[in-house]
Amino acid sequence: MLGIALISIVIGSRSQNLFRVVEGEKRGFIDSTGHVVVSPRFRYAEDFSNSLALVSARMPIEESDSAPTSWGYIDSTGAMRLHPRFGYGRSFSEGLAAVRENDPGTLTNSIWGFIDTTGHAAIVPQYYSVGDFSEGLAWVQTQRRLFLFNLTDKFGYVNKKGNLVIPARFEQAGNFSEGLAPVRVDGKLGYIDRYGTEIIPPQFEMGSGFSEGMARVKAGARWGYINRKGNFIIPPGFEDCRDFSGGLALVQDSGRWGFINRAGKYLITPAYSKAASFTEGLAPVLIDGRWGYIDTTGQTVLPPRYEEAGKFRKGLAWVRLGEMTGYINHGGVFIWDTGLRQFTRRLDRQNASK
Repeated sequence: MLGIALISIVIGSRSQNLFRVVEGEKRGFIDSTGHVVVSPRFRYAEDFSNSLALVSARMPIEESDSAPTSWGYIDSTGAMRLHPRFGYGRSFSEGLAAVRENDPGTLTNSIWGFIDTTGHAAIVPQYYSVGDFSEGLAWVQTQRRLFLFNLTDKFGYVNKKGNLVIPARFEQAGNFSEGLAPVRVDGKLGYIDRYGTEIIPPQFEMGSGFSEGMARVKAGARWGYINRKGNFIIPPGFEDCRDFSGGLALVQDSGRWGFINRAGKYLITPAYSKAASFTEGLAPVLIDGRWGYIDTTGQTVLPPRYEEAGKFRKGLAWVRLGEMTGYINHGGVFIWDTGLRQFTRRLDRQNASK
């Protein structure tokens, strides 16, 4: 038993530091040094979660795609742990993953349920759509149809036992974060607690979950930030905004993006046509048509030269620079370059044929 537990811990720890890569139309995984751990052989792959990654031999079109079953889950060695038998699926969250069966019912559309990491049906497929588990609950959509006509279409919440603990009575619902979840009633968005009690009355046009004690909401045509009591901490004065992360939030004003602190004061004035939130102390920003990275003081750390750039995660960020597509470290050095690998392979094939 100790040996099995140790293997599980090693695989679990290893999988948390793997990164998806693409070669041609195939996807695989590398580690943080650029070493290939799972050779690119899947048409589709999600990131690892709970030591498993969703993979498929075919690309998805959308969640309602009714193509033949071909979705399964691999471990960090590339071994297929849950063999392809699902119509569609999503990554694991809090030990459970949402999966879709292939043959939705004409009258009920009972298609989505949840499995555990052994592949056991923890919640049998019975919902039209579902969210991921967060803080022990997941939203579910209970839709009943008669051919092309919707008879009912409401959202509620289930626990990990599959019990509908918050009845399906909302027009829309989001994930729980910091004890609250956004829901829509009569066209307006408000927030409930884990018991389904209304904490913040529906009054906003749009909103997000809570992050660092605040949630971004849209009141009228502008966005601002509220606390858990529903009071505005930062008045709605932005064209758009993102969640707080590390004490900073990305906001848009006059078509430009900048960063504010928790007091609503600009630490980095809006100067970027596009930007993303800070992760690991760096944020990708678009300057004169090229992406670069700035630090939390607004200083340029990696100069704008990339056609595309993603957020840093566990020391690496995905970027595209000409024919070079792959991952860079905090110093801007490529540790994986798909273009270079493909070029090297072509040379190897050419040399082998001589």
